[in-house]
Amino acid sequence: MSVFFQKRIRYTQYFMRIIGVIGLLWVWAGAAFALDIQEVRWGFDGQVVPERFNLLSVLVANPSAEAYEGALNLTCGHGSGRLGGVEEQPCYLAPFTARWVQFHPYVVNENYQWELSWRGDRKTLNFPRLGPPASVLLTEADLLASRPGGLKPFNDELFPTTLAALDGLNAVALDYVPRWPAAKRAALRDWVQAGGTALVLQNAKGEFPVFTDELACLNTPGPRALVGRGTVFRKPTTRREVHDNAFGPLPEMTNSQHVAIWSFEQSLFRVLGRHARPRHNWALIYVSAIFYLGVAGPGTLLLGRWVRDYRIVLGVLLGSVVAFGVLFAVIGQRGQGERSLVYTVSYARSLGGRQFDVTQWINLFVTRGGTYTLRHDAPHNLYGVHSDFESVNSVARNGKDGALVVDMPVFSQRAVVHQGVLTGDAVAIDVIAWKGGDRLEEFAVRPNPELQGKITEMWAVSRGYVYPLRWRNEAWSLDWTPQLVSDYFAQDKMAQFNSLGYQQLDPGTDSQFSSAEMSSIARPLMAYALGGAYTFTHTIARPEPVLAEEVQVFFIAPSPPGFGVVGKDFGRETGFTLYHVTLQNPREHP
Repeated sequence: MSVFFQKRIRYTQYFMRIIGVIGLLWVWAGAAFALDIQEVRWGFDGQVVPERFNLLSVLVANPSAEAYEGALNLTCGHGSGRLGGVEEQPCYLAPFTARWVQFHPYVVNENYQWELSWRGDRKTLNFPRLGPPASVLLTEADLLASRPGGLKPFNDELFPTTLAALDGLNAVALDYVPRWPAAKRAALRDWVQAGGTALVLQNAKGEFPVFTDELACLNTPGPRALVGRGTVFRKPTTRREVHDNAFGPLPEMTNSQHVAIWSFEQSLFRVLGRHARPRHNWALIYVSAIFYLGVAGPGTLLLGRWVRDYRIVLGVLLGSVVAFGVLFAVIGQRGQGERSLVYTVSYARSLGGRQFDVTQWINLFVTRGGTYTLRHDAPHNLYGVHSDFESVNSVARNGKDGALVVDMPVFSQRAVVHQGVLTGDAVAIDVIAWKGGDRLEEFAVRPNPELQGKITEMWAVSRGYVYPLRWRNEAWSLDWTPQLVSDYFAQDKMAQFNSLGYQQLDPGTDSQFSSAEMSSIARPLMAYALGGAYTFTHTIARPEPVLAEEVQVFFIAPSPPGFGVVGKDFGRETGFTLYHVTLQNPREHP
């Protein structure tokens, strides 16, 4: 055999070995990592609240001798595929260890299938059950197996680190001081002050726990006390003797009999999305297209008969193609003045001072394709990409310093839901008059001067009635006869909102999101804040407060800069906010 063929065989063997090594590396990199999903817990009691961010806790174990370092991805969809984006949480597991990993999905209803995936493998999760906010007994991890007194236990290890993740919690009972970091202690404190109910029990020694630091507000002197807008009860009994009726009447979820809004998010994003549709000058486009066909067709033929030099004819044809190509590119992309835009509707629940628990529905519109990062100025951010029809190339990293990374093609838009504790304008409302029992006979309030000039509309809700307010005599006071909540949010009253998203904007008018349009959104947004108000698919009815007369005050104002998107990736942001302030008039108790 010649030297040439010997070298050729040797080189071929080397090449095949290299290919084999590369193939093995490829298979190893794509191989499934054998993680074991040992337990899945939805919410605080196995249920989730519809159209809210909810808690999902997953106990993940690594049964192998190799450490796992990567990400766990949560997606939802149905039989035809994935819908919306991906929520990603980092995960490191040493060999033969287990840990809890928490997600914060935005759950619309119970019809979607949720799936957890990691390196080369996936697991389908059980369907979440819908229910009202939970009332639970806080327990230490090693005591979780016990379930005394009918109260559902909740592992204190899984308690969230932000108020934004506590929409699914109604009341909590505890008989010890949790060994928590500051973030969890602050989350429980903020939740109580925002309207939550805490029940402090005696421990096995018959003693009440003594709280410190952020939880010192639970050291109330008597059996019942108001803490902010929330309530703290102290009951001289142990966890083995207490029952779920210790919290008093609990929220209930019912299926509405006369549904006016089947999908609040879908309807709202349709309204916001119409502002991001390119508003082309179709008359100019049609005329240009007809003129181009005339130049490229009959025009070139006639020119060829008059001019004998074919090079001139081809040059004219090529020039016309280039010229009209540039023309169509210009007139076809001037829908938003070639600017990226953000339109936002916010619901802000006042926490006192300048702090707000804010839920936002954001429509992003970009004129340049690329990968964009969405952030807000909050310690913890929760994001969800909404889509009822398609998957979206996006990754939400919810929690501390949370952000959303989303891929957006040129001249496209994305629908995003966001929740976080944000800083806005100072809100202070002085009560000028308050008189009445089951129905308000007299009621007037005066906002702080800096806020008053921005308010466009205001309402009061009390004991099942809605009271529109009007500005007169330097105060917002009762305007006309109140309506029952069921009547104010009836089907015929929601017709304007349901049809608004299908109405085309007049090309001759300003396309910006206006306060008049926000006025049409305010009614269904108030229904959302009130738990559905018998007009959504599901309604969550909350009992009347025990220790105080309450009036829920809602008003519309432009969104402050603190509610906006951080960074310069997106263009001008236009938004309006429905503020929610709870006013209390303490009752006397024996």
